[in-house]
Amino acid sequence: MSAICNLNSDLILCRTKWNGYVVVPGYNVDVAPGILRDGIIEPWTTRLVQEFLKRGDTYLNIGANFGYYTVLGASIVGKEGKVISIEANPHVFSILMKTIMWSGYVDRIQAYNRACYQNSNEELDFTFDFQYIGGGHIKHPTEIDMVDAEQSLWEAGSIPKLIDHNGKWNSSLGLMNSFKIKTTSLDDIESLSDVDLIQCDVESAEPFVILGAKQLLSSSPKCKIIFEWSGYAFKNGNSEYRLCCEKMWEIFCSIGYVVRQLIPMVHADGGIEVSPILSWEEFIDGTHGDYVAVRSDIDPFSKK
Repeated sequence: MSAICNLNSDLILCRTKWNGYVVVPGYNVDVAPGILRDGIIEPWTTRLVQEFLKRGDTYLNIGANFGYYTVLGASIVGKEGKVISIEANPHVFSILMKTIMWSGYVDRIQAYNRACYQNSNEELDFTFDFQYIGGGHIKHPTEIDMVDAEQSLWEAGSIPKLIDHNGKWNSSLGLMNSFKIKTTSLDDIESLSDVDLIQCDVESAEPFVILGAKQLLSSSPKCKIIFEWSGYAFKNGNSEYRLCCEKMWEIFCSIGYVVRQLIPMVHADGGIEVSPILSWEEFIDGTHGDYVAVRSDIDPFSKK
């Protein structure tokens, strides 16, 4: 068991397998159970972050959620390093703040309650379900709020919104809430001119983040990128989204990045596995998961 103690009726302090401390809400049903039960989530991505980062590095954790990777990065880069942690959802950000305090790494973490995006100072509408609280996304024009604040959790009063006329639970339905949040681009973050690792998990908005980081990537010769991607999102996105994806790929190519998919498995010896270098056609047909972009001249996965 990785749970340490209950901080209140909702929040639980956990110790991870790598001896970090993360605060999670007990009502969360996707990320928190893995941390509570196993002390680790996404062991393949966890291992990759551990391999990519070193003491003194600068690490950007975008879509930081409860702070699992923020604390992991802070534990590696040390006092000489820097972690920039960005989380849009204020309900999640309040938990991230507690994680940062309990972790003991306040000295090396800078946290921003902003939506990382192509341009700064815009205002976006976001929507989310408290049960999947870290999975918020930009609100589509056709989406509506399902509940008010008093019916946000899976409780007796909210059940009628989650079942069909026969009383059967429809697990695809969510108790959706919304909020407005200002944006920031990575290029506009003060005193940030060189970065060693960018990790980005922002529910299909990753291309917008990359488009807002062109200057930063150009001035960061050792930067590696771990980002979530889904070919399904590309194929079903509107023309604006697909164009942003194409521009993201153009940025990768212009700087000399190669892209691979991180295979969701860890070998018995702790090793991880990645796909061969992907073409554009293979990339846009890719399954949902984490992908890795690195400059070809520092590619750790190429066979020498």
